[in-house]
Amino acid sequence: MRPDRPRTPLRLDPLEGRSVPNAAAPIPQADPGSYDPHSLLIRLKADAPRVLAAVAPGAEFERPFGLVNGLWSVRLAAGLDVPTALVAARANPFVEYAEPNYILHVETTPNDPKYADGTLWDMNKIAMPAAWDVSTGHPDVLVAVIDTGADYNHPDLAANIWTNAAEAAGTAGVDDDGNGFVDDIHGYDIVNHDGDPMDDHSHGTHVAGTIGAVGNNGVGVVGVNWSVRIMPVKTFNASGNGTTADTIAGLNYAVQMGARVSNHSYGDNVFSQAHLDAITAAGQAGHLVVAAAGNGNFFGFPINNDSTPFYPASYQPTVDNVISVAATDNTDHFASFSNYGATSVDLAAPGVNIYSTLPGGGYGLKSGTSMAAPHVTGAAALVWAADPSLTMSQVRDRILANTDPIGALNPNRPTVTNGRLNVARAMPSATGLPRLSVSDVQVTEGDSGTADAVFTITLSASSADPVSVDYTTADGSAVAGGDYTTTSGTLTFTPGETSLTVAVPVVGDTATEPGETFFLNLSGPTNATILDGQGVGTIVDNDRPTISIGDVSATEGNNGNKSFTFTVQLSAPFSQTVTVRFATADGTASVGNKDYTARSGTLTFNPGQTSLTVAVQVRGDRRAEPDETFFVNLSNGTNATIADGQGVGTILNDD
Repeated sequence: MRPDRPRTPLRLDPLEGRSVPNAAAPIPQADPGSYDPHSLLIRLKADAPRVLAAVAPGAEFERPFGLVNGLWSVRLAAGLDVPTALVAARANPFVEYAEPNYILHVETTPNDPKYADGTLWDMNKIAMPAAWDVSTGHPDVLVAVIDTGADYNHPDLAANIWTNAAEAAGTAGVDDDGNGFVDDIHGYDIVNHDGDPMDDHSHGTHVAGTIGAVGNNGVGVVGVNWSVRIMPVKTFNASGNGTTADTIAGLNYAVQMGARVSNHSYGDNVFSQAHLDAITAAGQAGHLVVAAAGNGNFFGFPINNDSTPFYPASYQPTVDNVISVAATDNTDHFASFSNYGATSVDLAAPGVNIYSTLPGGGYGLKSGTSMAAPHVTGAAALVWAADPSLTMSQVRDRILANTDPIGALNPNRPTVTNGRLNVARAMPSATGLPRLSVSDVQVTEGDSGTADAVFTITLSASSADPVSVDYTTADGSAVAGGDYTTTSGTLTFTPGETSLTVAVPVVGDTATEPGETFFLNLSGPTNATILDGQGVGTIVDNDRPTISIGDVSATEGNNGNKSFTFTVQLSAPFSQTVTVRFATADGTASVGNKDYTARSGTLTFNPGQTSLTVAVQVRGDRRAEPDETFFVNLSNGTNATIADGQGVGTILNDD
């Protein structure tokens, strides 16, 4: 069925987000803007009559979702509100559950120029060159992008867009393949009920480019897959808005038409039993769901999904066919906005300043967990291209068991794996040759001289033939000559040998600076293939910054409270978390005389942060008195030394 009623849209957030509802949720009493006022989602019990006119007076069955037995979208008559309809529907003995239709929000080396010039930093970060040695993708792998649609005419996407052959060769306005959808040549527009999933927003096209922009065509960018079939399923409108029902319908379509994996770069904080049932049914059909972990709240602060779930990503602990993805930057630190969760977020992937396709043939940068998720979706498609016999669970396990460890860089942002996507590690081996990998290294620089960063290069199995591989260093945030010494050469493994090392001298200094990185890259193997060809060298600065607090001087006022704001400054950005205790103390002003309000606590400088404040409330009065002082004292600094530990607050009398 294709109802003609208008749909309340779901929103795509600037840095991404989106969500779903709760079967056990109470009847909505507030915020009617969080759900579609014209419909419900209802699942009938197995013993419900085959013909059931309505579940409640004024509530009529609208469309079924074949993916879940008994699940329907129900249309409400004019004048019937959602809370009233829910009461009646939940009282119906044939209804298993009823819930609002919630509003969701959208969160080999190629010659493509933006790969060649380093703009696509993300592809090197997740070891795509080594993965492409195994496979560059295959047109038999179908990936659904459940989003705002996609520009299927984009010159960097068109060759990889799925085509429904029966509809393409059929008659316009006719459901030629009998799948219930008319003219769905390149996918379907669930929002507008037609066969044209053209992107009128930009979000879906950007996601599609990361998954499968055409590779080695000398144009623009390259996706994780050079060759793949991308199915645009438009469930969000031009404003980035959609409903739970439309999203379920989009997943229903993707599974029906044979997609093995779908990308879900959206979410919200409301649980939906209907959405969970649909995802569960998709998993039973062997379909993998990759979901963005979310970008915190609208002020950009990250959220722990373990305690504040973000759906559909947070269905992950309940079902085994969901991969939940956080976002990291080019230094493997979590993006400032990215959600996390020790049990509810599986892994991280690049999600900051990701360059990809945009509608109209363009390209641009976007950031968000919405940009991280398609790297993992693309990885799943590439693994299937290399070995189509793998099950959904085997593909998921390969991706999660072969991440690069980044937990030490993000101690306050745990995930299930504490790792970042490494596609090369996840790939099945294409040959019987052993595979080369290089380790990551962390070294403290010291104040002078040099200290060696020792990289270990290993073979996956011993070889009867000599194995050789070239290596060379490359700058990251660290610069050759000043921070480390350029090193290059060729390693040769004698028969039976499986481990060798390369030492790179790191230059010590006394400058306080953030942690820096450089790389050791492998290339040109003989009698072996490269599994992980890039080792990351992290230079840990041992020169601790200093902490100082400023003074504050202001008039007290005649009544009420005035905030005296003290600035606590770190002398330089630091790669580790810095903490310091603070507490007020009386001078000539006193807490007992109610001149100010006592304060104490701990300040935490996150890596890279250099300034924080402490606000102390000063009480105004009309007494004629001398100027008075109180203090804010610093103590117990960690990872920093205290240079000026006392801030003086001077209360200027204005009476």
